Amino acid sequence: MMTFVGLGLTNLRRNLGQSALAIGAMALAAAILSANLTLAQGYPAEKDLAARRVIGGDLVVRAGRYAFSRASLAGAGELSLATWDPDDVGTSIVFRPGLYTGGALKAADGRGPWFDPAPVAAALGTKGHVVSVRPVYALPAFETRSNPDLAGVTFGAMSVLRAADPGAGAVPRGSASAADDFASLITAGRDLTPGDEGRLVAVVDASRAGFRNPILPGALAGLRVGSTLRLTVPAIASEGNASDGNASDGNGDRLVFDHSRGRVYEFTVVDARALASGPTERGAGNEWTGSTPFVYIPRATFATIYAESGGRPPIPVTEVAVTLDGIARLEEVATGLREALPGFTISTAVDEAATALGGHDPGRVALPIKADSLMAVLMYLLASILIAVNLTTVMAGRRREIGILRAVGARGVDVVVMVLAESAAVSIIGAGLGYLAVYPFALWTLVTAHAEPAAVLARVGADAWRVIGGALAMGLLFGLVPATRAVQLTPQEVLRSE
Repeated sequence: MMTFVGLGLTNLRRNLGQSALAIGAMALAAAILSANLTLAQGYPAEKDLAARRVIGGDLVVRAGRYAFSRASLAGAGELSLATWDPDDVGTSIVFRPGLYTGGALKAADGRGPWFDPAPVAAALGTKGHVVSVRPVYALPAFETRSNPDLAGVTFGAMSVLRAADPGAGAVPRGSASAADDFASLITAGRDLTPGDEGRLVAVVDASRAGFRNPILPGALAGLRVGSTLRLTVPAIASEGNASDGNASDGNGDRLVFDHSRGRVYEFTVVDARALASGPTERGAGNEWTGSTPFVYIPRATFATIYAESGGRPPIPVTEVAVTLDGIARLEEVATGLREALPGFTISTAVDEAATALGGHDPGRVALPIKADSLMAVLMYLLASILIAVNLTTVMAGRRREIGILRAVGARGVDVVVMVLAESAAVSIIGAGLGYLAVYPFALWTLVTAHAEPAAVLARVGADAWRVIGGALAMGLLFGLVPATRAVQLTPQEVLRSE
């Protein structure tokens, strides 16, 4: 049988000019699939780094299923328009202001926006590629200061108190693979330290004066290191039951903020940090760089303020930030997490940044169809059809050769092996050329994401198997068409035609 495999390869070499079109078509199909596997879904290490700093991770999880992307509502039933209250604070106030103004379509599952983060953290902590899960602990607060034009009159602008882990960076880094040095973001002060736990100290965004609340007017004050920030935190009152999906303080009751009662806290600013424009931003001219209202305070200080405001443990959140071991496979991991948490919306930092830049309408639901994968499959089909047509034409010109082989004792299966060997060779050569043409760019994506060498080799091997193996399978399948016609040829038919 190996003799006929070698004969098929010899025939390919003899008719290489005729097979060039089929090889080229398969190379194009393989290039498209290679790009779809890594380039279309992979991101370099510093992609949307500013947005990832603000989120505190690479993905953000929100309770409820919102129409944020084409994957968000796949399989959802009845939809309704959900609008968030200004007190439902989190990174949404920066990236998705439309939630507070026009609202967004949401599946009627009765969840959110507040929820207990513990079950979600437990579910995500066991998933592959997940390094850490950080609940976004946040509370609304109002900045009060004297109005220089009206003596004795104060006014408020909305800030957001956000818990941070002293010693781990007041602003959590993005993915573990991101080469991000937060010391380089410090403008003149210092980071929060474990000794700050329980103290009224804060880290703020250096560009906070540029933030505009989507609902409540008023500009935030520009602050320097050593400044005093005076914030009023509204009281928390629990009313009713959370079965309707409204805010909950973790005990089944709705979380309602009473702005007629509040407690004033005075924080000392220890650093005004350049969150969105640090020196590690390179080549990010089309990426999000904006201002935030966040006031980062030690976690223990946050817990004390929450309790003094009337809240009961566990502390609820509107979001959970998820950090991955690398951002190159961000979309792939996000898809897996959506399956693990069907009642939640998983958004990538890239999605959040694009929305903030006006690149996506959260109220518009796209069809949940992966068009790039469909295009790759269609290209493989086209290339395989070209191979079948090419071999059918070639076999018509080899009638005499096939007749002689059959006359000297070649079996039908030997002829099939010869034709399929040629079809397989065309598929492998074409797929290999397409893979080698595109995959160096994919390797660059993986390397710049600081992936481990073993992980890079495993990804290269897996993608090569998918691209070349898929091409081989399609080539063998469609190669059966000319092989079947060739095996039906008998010596008698050849002699009659001669």
